[in-house]
Amino acid sequence: MKSARSKKDKIVLDTSLFVNPEVRHDFGGSPTEALNGFLALADKIPALEFYMPSSIFEELLNFVDIKKVHGSFTALIRQKSPSKHELNSPALLLYEFVEEMRDRV
Repeated sequence: MKSARSKKDKIVLDTSLFVNPEVRHDFGGSPTEALNGFLALADKIPALEFYMPSSIFEELLNFVDIKKVHGSFTALIRQKSPSKHELNSPALLLYEFVEEMRDRV
């Protein structure tokens, strides 16, 4: 029997994690070092999936020396933009929204 928790948790990354000096200091001194430090840590956490929208990926490439980035970069961080036409929300939220609109009309 499969566990109820067979799906991996998904984490969406932003450039500031690697570029902002106040944020990146735990991973490395420069954006390239921070990205490599993050990749080393991410490689040890198989329960998580890391995503980065393509626009963020392209922005990050302006700050890092891609020749010095660990080869696992594209394997560990998936480029995928969020779907603008899909939304998962609790049914209760939709129910309360409909009730509120009915009360207003």
